[in-house]
Amino acid sequence: MAVRPKHVYFDDDGAVHPLSHTRLTRALDGNLREPIAELSGRRARLLTLYVLFEDRVPIEVVCVEPAILTFDPDGCRNQADTAREMKAAVAQLGPARRPDSSSNLIPAAARFEAAAFTWTPTKAQIEAAIAAHRLRSC
Repeated sequence: MAVRPKHVYFDDDGAVHPLSHTRLTRALDGNLREPIAELSGRRARLLTLYVLFEDRVPIEVVCVEPAILTFDPDGCRNQADTAREMKAAVAQLGPARRPDSSSNLIPAAARFEAAAFTWTPTKAQIEAAIAAHRLRSC
């Protein structure tokens, strides 16, 4: 058994486009920088389906992971947004307030910053992503 990622991105009109893992990984890699021309200069909603395979046969979708990625004019991941996304993710891991603070208020700036890089897909969008990869419905 193995779990493999399957990726799709959504156009502004909701159309679903499959994207190979290798192609996406190369566009996201700051050193390789192999562009995805159709995503040049765009902010794209991506959905990763983690699919369980047994003997190369897809069994089920075990997890879905939505993300919003910004691509530079060349079609590679916008490096400034990558840094902002990592900073926001790390800020959510640590204590949300100072230990010496007597206030019960928790600053939410990190949550709002991280929210800029994710979205919540509908069941119809997940089903469309599954169909785009010709997998069975979950």
